[in-house]
Amino acid sequence: MVLDGVVQTTEKDEFVYHEMMAHVPLLAHGNVKQVLIIGGGDGGMLREVLKHPAIEQVTMVEIDLAVIEMARTYLPNHSQGAFDSPCEILFSDDFYAQCKRILNRGGVLATQNGVAFFQLDEVRTTAARLSRHFSDTTFYSAAVPTYYGGIMTFGWASDAPALRQVDAETLQHRYKKAGISTRYYTPEIHRASFALPNYIVDAIAEPKA
Repeated sequence: MVLDGVVQTTEKDEFVYHEMMAHVPLLAHGNVKQVLIIGGGDGGMLREVLKHPAIEQVTMVEIDLAVIEMARTYLPNHSQGAFDSPCEILFSDDFYAQCKRILNRGGVLATQNGVAFFQLDEVRTTAARLSRHFSDTTFYSAAVPTYYGGIMTFGWASDAPALRQVDAETLQHRYKKAGISTRYYTPEIHRASFALPNYIVDAIAEPKA
C-alpha cells in the first residue's frame, strides 16, 4: 500500500510492525480489557489485538475511511476478517491529543515513530511531548525490512514505570496464557527491544518541543 508515493505497508513483513505495536504493550500490562487503536486502517493492529481473548472492547479511530475500504479489498490478509468483529468503528481525527486524558489508570500508550536514523527530529519532538504528560516515557524498536534506514522506533508512555520492566518469566507466562501465535514477537525480543543505540538515547536526552 502506497500513500502519496510513500510505502506504508506490505504483506511480506507487516507482521513485524503489527506484532511489536500490539503485543509489547499488551503483554507488558498483562490485564488489558480495553484497547484504542488510532489509525490502523489496514487492519493489522486490530488483527493482532483480537488475538488476546481477555480483551473486552476495541475501538479503532481512522481519519480516512478509504484506507480501510482499500485494505479490505486489496490487503485482506492484513485484517483477516478482524473488521467484522468490533461492533462499532469510530472515525475521528480530533482526539489524539486527548490520549492521556482518556487512558485508564496504569495504561500504556504505544505509538509508531518512524525510522529513527532518518527521522531523529521526530524522536526528539515526540520525547518532549510525551514527557509533558506521562511520568515514564521511552522508545522501543524493531527492524521492519520495508522501511529502509535501520530500526523503526515506537514511542512508549505510561504512568506505571514497572510495566516496561516486566521480567522474562512473567512475559513468557502471559504469552503462553494468551495462546497467541506470532512470527516475530517473543518475550525475549520484547525485553531486548527497549535497548536503544546511543544516537537515539542522546536524542531523547535533549528533546525539543
